[in-house]
Amino acid sequence: MAGSIFLTAIPSGPTLASAGSTVGYGYTITNNTKFFYQATSLATDSFVFGTPNLIFDFPEVLPNSSVTVLFSQTPNASCATPDCGALEVTLAGAPGAVDSGLFTLSGEFYSDFNETIDAGAAPDATAPYSVGVAASPTSIPEPSSLGLCLMVLLGVLIFASLRSFQRAS
Repeated sequence: MAGSIFLTAIPSGPTLASAGSTVGYGYTITNNTKFFYQATSLATDSFVFGTPNLIFDFPEVLPNSSVTVLFSQTPNASCATPDCGALEVTLAGAPGAVDSGLFTLSGEFYSDFNETIDAGAAPDATAPYSVGVAASPTSIPEPSSLGLCLMVLLGVLIFASLRSFQRAS
């Protein structure tokens, strides 16, 4: 039964956000067996630049089917009691700091829906993750309001001088 359970992290690519923000991962578990699958643990590699919080709900996945839960911190049609998904991470560290690793999902197979007939341990499934602190956006300098005021004042003075010159002529 090796390779019969698959785990996909959502999003599958790197997740970047500003320091202090919370980002998260959802998941899809695919069970390509004739057995009922019960998730029993979800582990991650260590985090240096973020504080992880496991929010995994340990679903049961029917034979030849899959379960998908997106990360959400607000109630919606698929997330009645937030936070939903696999993991949320509050980011810390300097811009460019990145934590990468693997989710490792473990579970058991059962021959029946009520989980009374144990069919043995399922093979572990893994999925990569990468989360980091985004570089600060480059700011575009704004023109000085003093310079703008001086330009307007100079324009008014020139206009007034021209009007005075025209009246004198």
